[in-house]
Amino acid sequence: MAPVTDPNPDGPSRWLVTVMCLYGAGATGMIYLFSVYSGALKQQFGFSQTQLEAINTSMFAAGTITVLPGMLVDRVGPGHSMRLGGSLMASIFLLQFLVVHRRLGLSDGAVLPMMCFMCSVQFLCSSCITASVFSCLKTIYKPHESSGFVVGLGKGWVGLFGAIVTQLYKYTAGDVDNSPQTFMFLIFLAGAAAALTLVPSFIVTKAVSTQVNGRPQPYMDRMRGMVGAACFLCSAPC
Repeated sequence: MAPVTDPNPDGPSRWLVTVMCLYGAGATGMIYLFSVYSGALKQQFGFSQTQLEAINTSMFAAGTITVLPGMLVDRVGPGHSMRLGGSLMASIFLLQFLVVHRRLGLSDGAVLPMMCFMCSVQFLCSSCITASVFSCLKTIYKPHESSGFVVGLGKGWVGLFGAIVTQLYKYTAGDVDNSPQTFMFLIFLAGAAAALTLVPSFIVTKAVSTQVNGRPQPYMDRMRGMVGAACFLCSAPC
């Protein structure tokens, strides 16, 4: 049997790329932490339980168009897609913090649809990161090699990392409650989303950028257009 070799010997180690992919995938677990601050949201704006469920459901309703993040990964590559997804996710958490603290001048009646919109965008950001991770793993593992173990590990790591982030916040800030101070958790999540995706995205970019015909992919021109479209999408509700 021929020895297993790295399909990209000039790039970073396959094991390093795998670890970075799992590290980046941890950011996707943070979209499942709405329950941590939902009580404070209910207390701040007088939302009913049905309205809170509408916010949470709107996020997963965006799953019907997750083909778009997959198309983005195909267009600009997994590294840039992961960076864009993580940056937008962090930006949305910061925007949510401003909304719940009434810093944007929105009426209380506009907070509910705004939260629904932002949660939907967050789910698409998470899907963008997930698609980037799976695309990268598909690239660095040869067809005859099994990457199922790594993919399964990544899926389990997503849920586990969400719990880790919550416990770290409780350890540093104390137990969460229904007070407005709980909204600081959104700042914590924004920083974590950026930290988890920034470094891995550069490693992933370097690992896969020379895989097609041995030439770097023309990512940057496409990336500028995607960043412009993303900025417009986030500013439209304002």
